[in-house]
Amino acid sequence: MAMIKCSECGADFSDKASGCPKCGNPQAVAIPAGVQPSRFCRTCGKSVNAQAVACTSCGCPPMTTGRFCYGCGTEVQSQAIVCVKCGVSLTSVPSAHGAAGVSSGPAQPANKFVCAILAFVLPFGIHRFLMGYNTEGIIQALLAIFCLVGIFWSWVDGIMILTGSLRMKDGRELAA
Repeated sequence: MAMIKCSECGADFSDKASGCPKCGNPQAVAIPAGVQPSRFCRTCGKSVNAQAVACTSCGCPPMTTGRFCYGCGTEVQSQAIVCVKCGVSLTSVPSAHGAAGVSSGPAQPANKFVCAILAFVLPFGIHRFLMGYNTEGIIQALLAIFCLVGIFWSWVDGIMILTGSLRMKDGRELAA
């Protein structure tokens, strides 16, 4: 077992760990062709296929927040952001090749008031991009440029943001 230096924070950690236990920066892991990496369900801790949408044991999405590390299956604290056993970042979702670090979306939800101000003052869909609605943001920008429908749509979005009826694309509330 050799020690390697984290490219993000400079801390030393084992080359066997999939990421830095200090900052969670993932280590690129080469997986041989034809080998299907295994992961563990964050809810029940059972082994699941790396590309599984739902756990076959409990039926939950395997990569959502839970009490188990999806890299090694060890039980972790509910607020943990890194598994202390294997170094996997628990705030990111593994890619199709099994390396952690592909973010599942914005780390923090967008600010409600920033999005509302952007919707009213700059009605070109910028608030939609901040909330994770990229396709709708492009459509809204085009409609605002070529006809007034996009501007009115943006104003309606602003009201919905302020009332709390429009959320982030992943379902989270906007930050106050």
